[in-house]
Amino acid sequence: MLNMKSIPTQSCKKSSWLTVLFLFLLGSGFAQSWESLSVESPEPIQDVFALSQDSLFAASGNTSTARIYSSFDAGITWSEIQRSDLGLQYAIAKTPLGNLLSCGYEGKGLRSTDAGTTWQAVSFGRSDWIMDWCALPNGRLLAVGLNGRCFFSDDDGINWQSPQPITNSWLLAVTTDNQGVAWAVGSDGVILNSSDGEVWNLVVQDSPNTLTDIKSTPTNELLACGFNGELLQSSDSGATWQAQRSGSEEWNAMLIREGEYWLLGTGGIKSAQDSLMLPAPFSFSTLSSGTLLPDGSILAGAKNGRLFICRFPIQSIVESKPNISVFPNPSQAGFYLKDASPGTYLLSDAQGRICAEWTVLNSDSFLPLPAHLPSGSYILRNNQSNLHQMLMVKN
Repeated sequence: MLNMKSIPTQSCKKSSWLTVLFLFLLGSGFAQSWESLSVESPEPIQDVFALSQDSLFAASGNTSTARIYSSFDAGITWSEIQRSDLGLQYAIAKTPLGNLLSCGYEGKGLRSTDAGTTWQAVSFGRSDWIMDWCALPNGRLLAVGLNGRCFFSDDDGINWQSPQPITNSWLLAVTTDNQGVAWAVGSDGVILNSSDGEVWNLVVQDSPNTLTDIKSTPTNELLACGFNGELLQSSDSGATWQAQRSGSEEWNAMLIREGEYWLLGTGGIKSAQDSLMLPAPFSFSTLSSGTLLPDGSILAGAKNGRLFICRFPIQSIVESKPNISVFPNPSQAGFYLKDASPGTYLLSDAQGRICAEWTVLNSDSFLPLPAHLPSGSYILRNNQSNLHQMLMVKN
């Protein structure tokens, strides 16, 4: 039993990382597509955030001006909000109640309750530089900064409190793991954790390298990256940490999706597992931030004030073995799935456009092909597991 939604080939939707996977499977080698967006900030892009595929945001500024760039058409056009009463903004994300919040210079931030259309000033109560924030499962917001303090808010970021400093080190990033524990990293290789944002435990402080970002995987592994190519990993909920690699790179951000880890910094984007480097084909400075878009591509900000979209496969880029059983192949009117996992299945063409979509409920299902689908090679993919198979269509 299945539900089918076909999309006319003339107006197929983009599925950018499928384009690259398709080319890879054809034996053309790894490829990626970088797109330079129209934003040209006079200062470095500090953070980027995607509320949806269409609603994109970037934070920037200097010590006397805050800048928030926003696009509501998937990055085609951008508008800029300047606030001369605030300073640069370092981190921007969505709160548990669905509002947008940025934090920045001298304890001042911005908050939007209408999906980024308008913004109101927020004070964190002190003149510290606030570098990052996250949310605990109970809705409490935590923010960290350069004076080693953690700020917390219990009203979705309107009012903030700050206890005494929790460390002498600068704190640059904070996140929560799957168990609801907050983790913060910063200068001197410091790693701290807390269950409530008020009492913190010093876990690690024995690295000469500054740590710039920390993330938790779906299996509750923890990874922290930083300067001099530093990448630390913990497989036991933070009890012990192992150095995975080192080098000369400056890693400023990390992205995790379904077991794949990607580092953003000097020269582009690198896979943490296999050292695959994705350099941009044009000149730009070090990447400073990035966020995953719903279609699998990455919106990235750079220290030269530019924004880019990198379209490439986040998962399985080096594993090309087909893993969906279909017959007949080649197909004409349709094909059968054999022993398939239930879920949403997508069919894309060589340009990465999605030409058909099915919701499969049973392991053995017949999937009819859209009428007038041109003959050629396509990629069939399970949207939940990213299992894939090349499908030949002959009409």
